[in-house]
Amino acid sequence: FETHPYINPSVRDDGSRAYERPINMIGSFVEDITKLNRPDKCIGFLPSCFAYKWTSDLADYPTFDEMICHTWAAMMRGGKSLWPYAYHDMNDRASVYEGMRYVFATFEALEELVLLGKRTTLCRTPEAEAVLYDTGDEQMFVLANLTGKPQKIVLENLSGTWHYFRHNGMITGNTFELKPFEVVEGTSALRGGDLPT
Repeated sequence: FETHPYINPSVRDDGSRAYERPINMIGSFVEDITKLNRPDKCIGFLPSCFAYKWTSDLADYPTFDEMICHTWAAMMRGGKSLWPYAYHDMNDRASVYEGMRYVFATFEALEELVLLGKRTTLCRTPEAEAVLYDTGDEQMFVLANLTGKPQKIVLENLSGTWHYFRHNGMITGNTFELKPFEVVEGTSALRGGDLPT
């Protein structure tokens, strides 16, 4: 199944951003298919990657952070693959071009965990979501701030020490101060160290 519920960002008159589909709703499109419990089907997600200028002059392209966040919002609800979409505006929109590169490199590096890991929800609110993937040999948690404002989030069911995915350093504790649309991935084994941060 291919799903592509685009967020369709736009800029309001006051400069703030609005979305045709808020990022916190993107996962529900994938989850509706996940609930069918069809292991013979692979659920794919196509990230938003262009502006709907024909619908409004205020339509805008997704930012780098919005691309990463809304892609994880879908994948955390059961997405197993990403669908590429290439078009001419990727050539002159750095946020879209780099966002796509970042997203595809991320899921290539985390393929085994996302495809084979048992997925457990750690937190789900309209503002944030977190899941734990467990293959039996390795674990990963993903936490996403689904809003355009900073948040402090405590994951009560998370413990231990984790490697930051794609970044140097370790994650200790279960309290996170997240920037708008920030996503944190922690892995039990070092992964993505050779990828650009």
